[in-house]
Amino acid sequence: SQPIKPTQNTLKCFLHWLTALILLIFPACTPGPAASSFDSPIENQPETSPPSAAQNDSCIAESELPWEEVQVPATGVYGEQQVTLPAHQYWVNSGLFLKRGQKAVLKAKGSWSLEGSELPVSEGGECHTGYVLARIGYENITCFQDESTFVATEDGIVYLGMMITNGQGDFWGGIAEDNDFGIRHHARGTKQVTIISDGSTVPTVNKCDAPTYDFSKVESGWVELRAQNIVLTLPAALAEKEKSSLEAALNRFDESYTHLSQFFNRRPYNHQPIRFVPAKLGYNTAALAGNPIQLHQDIFYSLTSENNLIRDAAGARGSTHLHEMHTVLHELVHDFAEDYSFYGHFTAEVWPDFIPLYVFDQWAIPTVYQRTEDCDESTVKTYWENDWGDGVYNWDIVCFFRQFQMRFGWDFYLRFYTYFSDEQLLITENELLQGLPEPEGENAPQLLDPLVWTYTYNVFQKIAKPEEQVEITELFERWGVPTNAIAGQSQ
Repeated sequence: SQPIKPTQNTLKCFLHWLTALILLIFPACTPGPAASSFDSPIENQPETSPPSAAQNDSCIAESELPWEEVQVPATGVYGEQQVTLPAHQYWVNSGLFLKRGQKAVLKAKGSWSLEGSELPVSEGGECHTGYVLARIGYENITCFQDESTFVATEDGIVYLGMMITNGQGDFWGGIAEDNDFGIRHHARGTKQVTIISDGSTVPTVNKCDAPTYDFSKVESGWVELRAQNIVLTLPAALAEKEKSSLEAALNRFDESYTHLSQFFNRRPYNHQPIRFVPAKLGYNTAALAGNPIQLHQDIFYSLTSENNLIRDAAGARGSTHLHEMHTVLHELVHDFAEDYSFYGHFTAEVWPDFIPLYVFDQWAIPTVYQRTEDCDESTVKTYWENDWGDGVYNWDIVCFFRQFQMRFGWDFYLRFYTYFSDEQLLITENELLQGLPEPEGENAPQLLDPLVWTYTYNVFQKIAKPEEQVEITELFERWGVPTNAIAGQSQ
């Protein structure tokens, strides 16, 4: 099926209006964002309320492949539990919480396969392909084949997964190696892991049960909330404090996933839920993509701040209160789009800053990115003409991309990503881009290389309607973006 366009002026919409006139109430159908004039912001639009649970077909959506979770009570000792560990799943929450120094005995049986063949155990190192991984956080890892004792070096939830490659991506999350076109997509089989521990429990709470669940009784202090396509790992105290907002927040997360799946016409990770976990990240790192997506614990999970992940998602209260949700969407875009070679290789941090605007537009929520004063092409042009220099940031390129959306509507970018989805282009197949050095950071020279933008221009022209082609050229020229760079002569 094709991606759903944001504007749908259909007979259904007309009937809604007709019904509204009859009942003398406001119309029930509101068209999505349409193409507007150049540099025209979407300001002062009414904020939309998050959907209620009744608007969802079910509380939990079915994955393409089975999704396992361990049901444990809120109180009492963990004891002995049998955990099913599918080869394809991106981490199974064991339901066990350990404090530093506590232990768990792990025993595994069963087998995994890859494309019908038994998964071979690799040689060398401590963690071999085909082993079971048990972990708390990023560094507290134990790998084993049949039996092991896991010792917690920090407080946290114990997650289990299959070591499918020797790459770093497998250690926590894993995009490039493990996404839809990666090796885990072809992994099958299960192992049964027996866990014995005197640690405490981490219950998983369904979205529909969250508003009435007594989180104050959770002795470990941690819970996982399961929505249709999202899992949130939360401190129980935060869940209890924001209980009245949980349903709205989880629905907002599900809506985010749905809008992005429509935009990219795909669902990553074998359609499995994407988990969000708190993490001890560096000062300048708010979040990291993958499955799970890691969110800075001090930014998103505060019990004292006015803003936190739940409150912001539930309210999505306008231009000054969207930092958290924009960051969430940024990382989700990474997960949805990482397989596109053009996206992943060159403008890797720009698209995840830009595409969240599509979701905000579906909600009719204005954002700071839409203010005209932040999209002054003369300022950006000056930056870009300065030796393709220092000072061109993601913000400027987001503003540039925004111009095409305001001219031609979001359908333009739906066509853009459909082009890559259909073609499955590889960097090595694009003569224009051959010879470019590997990226080295979010503002690396590749982001500013004239070849990259000439290539972008050429793809824009390929997917453009005839009446759009002249305007595309005008926009590139107006913003000082090159359209005719030649391979081997880039700066």
